[in-house]
Amino acid sequence: MSNQGQKVVGKRVEYPEYNLVTEQMIIPVPEHGLVIVAISDVTEQEKRAKDWEQMKEETVEKATDIINKQMHVAQEIAGLLGETTAETKSALLELMWLLKGKEEK
Repeated sequence: MSNQGQKVVGKRVEYPEYNLVTEQMIIPVPEHGLVIVAISDVTEQEKRAKDWEQMKEETVEKATDIINKQMHVAQEIAGLLGETTAETKSALLELMWLLKGKEEK
């Protein structure tokens, strides 16, 4: 509503055939039989907003890929550590049994 109690209508209108996005304010002035229309070109703001959203989506996607790769590498390392730990334990136990066996003789 305007300061005189009149209804103000604001809306965003796209004109794809002209590569144009506008913000339009429509203010009726019934006591004079007029309608005031203000049209602003917001094409650049819209383009920047879309570019920003696309950049955010791409950044999140890249971060997700990096996290997934890091998790995969960490799992591989953990698997290798587990294998070598098991092999080391087995070899040391075998050595201990051999040493104990020699002591008993």
